[in-house]
Amino acid sequence: MIDKTIVALDLPDLNTTKVFIERVNSNISFVKVGMELFYSEGHKIIEYLKEKNYKIFLDLKLHDIPTTVAKSLKVIDQLEVEMVNVHVLGGEEMLKKAKESLKNTALLGVTILTSHDQKSLNNLSLNRDLNSLVNDYHRLAYDSGLSGIVCSAQDLEYLNKKKDFLYVTPGIRLENQHDDQKRVVKPKQAFAMGATHIVMGREITKSNDPLRFLDKLREHYD
Repeated sequence: MIDKTIVALDLPDLNTTKVFIERVNSNISFVKVGMELFYSEGHKIIEYLKEKNYKIFLDLKLHDIPTTVAKSLKVIDQLEVEMVNVHVLGGEEMLKKAKESLKNTALLGVTILTSHDQKSLNNLSLNRDLNSLVNDYHRLAYDSGLSGIVCSAQDLEYLNKKKDFLYVTPGIRLENQHDDQKRVVKPKQAFAMGATHIVMGREITKSNDPLRFLDKLREHYD
């Protein structure tokens, strides 16, 4: 399960990333590059991680008019990362055009961010049941030809999961920390619920001893 554990490199720049990567080396195999790091370093960070033979999930959560997203993803596709994502809320046309733009990269659809709960959705005038919204976005992503979705592991309990579809779940904590996440699940529990991949970040990247934490994570999986 360690190879399905995506380590979120929520780090500010290439130099900081190199320090962390040198500490963990081959003990991890899949990493996530988010907005802060990609906007800071651009293609350089992707090239560095590919040189180190890591699989990469480029977490940019694109959401714009269909043509803009499609053209942006044609550029991203040239990087040949394993995964990239868009917001399902962009709608069917955007999702389909996004998918058509990618030849080398799996496209994931973000359903509802794990920083949201029912109260925060209501404050945005999304006055529908959270579970119902995620279910509809899941169906839309699948029907639009995407490779999978990004959702809370808690959502997997009620989704009609599809064969050969990716379920990537952030908001995973081994310890009882929530930070800015509201819907949090432990790693082993997330896989039991049906996650194909999980995303873990600060518990690993900010650990005083990331190798020891990874050993603890392996024990958790056993």
